[in-house]
Amino acid sequence: MSVRRGSPGSDADQALTVLYETHYRALTQLATLLVSDVATAEDIVQDAFVAMHGAWRQLRDGGQALLYLQQVVVRRARSSRPARGGPGVGAEGRPAAGRRKGSEPEPRLVAALRSLPARQREALVLRYYADLPEAQIGPAMGISGRAVSNHVARGMSALQAALERGQPDGGPPAAGAAGDAGPA
Repeated sequence: MSVRRGSPGSDADQALTVLYETHYRALTQLATLLVSDVATAEDIVQDAFVAMHGAWRQLRDGGQALLYLQQVVVRRARSSRPARGGPGVGAEGRPAAGRRKGSEPEPRLVAALRSLPARQREALVLRYYADLPEAQIGPAMGISGRAVSNHVARGMSALQAALERGQPDGGPPAAGAAGDAGPA
């Protein structure tokens, strides 16, 4: 099989195979927390790898490949979500996430995260789930470092309020929840 002119070639194929084997699960879990639907999350991650393959030659530093994938996942998750809500994650589709590797987030936490405005949810998931420093969250979300700090601070406050309200385990956020008002 010949390589088409302008295609990334075998270097990209090999690098993406390693990236896929190493990071697919974590990227899918990240996307699942952002869109609350495993099938959509898997599609988003697959699309991110396809986009990465197509952009391989433009990538200046192979060490930035994971950041590029995270950026694509966040952007595509943002554009694939309905304005509010969306389908919940079933027991078998719950992401294995959290501060301890392999642990599952509490259904209350997932529900409280879903009640937050999109940008706050993205900032918190990237900071505390993907464990990115704030300096990398800005580029991943396409916003300034100051905006990241604001979204993280406001998101933590709103998340705490949602958890204190005692959202039902795994249920959708209550209509008119505090996290629903205002711009993200």
